[in-house]
Amino acid sequence: MNQFHELNILTSRGDLRSAFLLIKSYSEGVARKIMKKAGYYVPDVKGSSFWMFVQETITNAARNRTSGYRKSIVSAPAGVRLENGNYPTLRLTDGFMAKFCLH
Repeated sequence: MNQFHELNILTSRGDLRSAFLLIKSYSEGVARKIMKKAGYYVPDVKGSSFWMFVQETITNAARNRTSGYRKSIVSAPAGVRLENGNYPTLRLTDGFMAKFCLH
């Protein structure tokens, strides 16, 4: 199984300890690629700032039982259309807040 799939499974189950053990066994460059492939936004920071970001991101995902891919879920309400024919979409911008974005 790929590490990014495993990371998403662990955070969606709320298994914080195993997620940390998985990601800390890799170098910063590899951990960055795993986080990106898992669907998380990764800023251009290095060193301890990067590892603090990883810790906060994994902690929030495990607490909310979400994964990187679930943060970008898009759904269209049934039967609702805008004047231009498009559907309004609901985007989950982080683990617990949602806002409407019109496309």
